[in-house]
Amino acid sequence: MSPDRHFEGARLLGANLTGKERREDAGNILGDVLRGIMQTMKIPNGIRFRKEIVAILSFLLVILLFPVRLAMGVRTSLSW
Repeated sequence: MSPDRHFEGARLLGANLTGKERREDAGNILGDVLRGIMQTMKIPNGIRFRKEIVAILSFLLVILLFPVRLAMGVRTSLSW
């Protein structure tokens, strides 16, 4: 697991990071951002997804973030 990738994901999803966050908190920070998005979308807390649904959601997230990464000048590759 890469804290830098967690921070990048949180930032791309709208987190306002100061740069003073602890690396060991990166996963929790990203989780908090995702929970906030789920609450905004009225997705129930504790929902369980089948593996197929998680794969589809992950794919959609990549598609949504790809243009953002390009616009930010972030190097793109298939390996996040």
